[in-house]
Amino acid sequence: MTKPNHEWNIVKINENWCLVENTWGSGFLNGANYVKEFEPFYFLTPAEQFVWRHFPLDSKHQLLKVPLGVK
Repeated sequence: MTKPNHEWNIVKINENWCLVENTWGSGFLNGANYVKEFEPFYFLTPAEQFVWRHFPLDSKHQLLKVPLGVK
């Protein structure tokens, strides 16, 4: 498996661990231009949805009750 080319954050809020993707949640590139556009999906996204777009190689960072395997 190749090394991931992107990072995101796991934050603790009120004793709960949450996933945050502030890069994709704040905007995107359109060619060489940055377009500022808030995307709430990437802030405190449920782990069951987050892993479909960002899959940690270390299963403990998936924050799933039953972690998915890595091939």
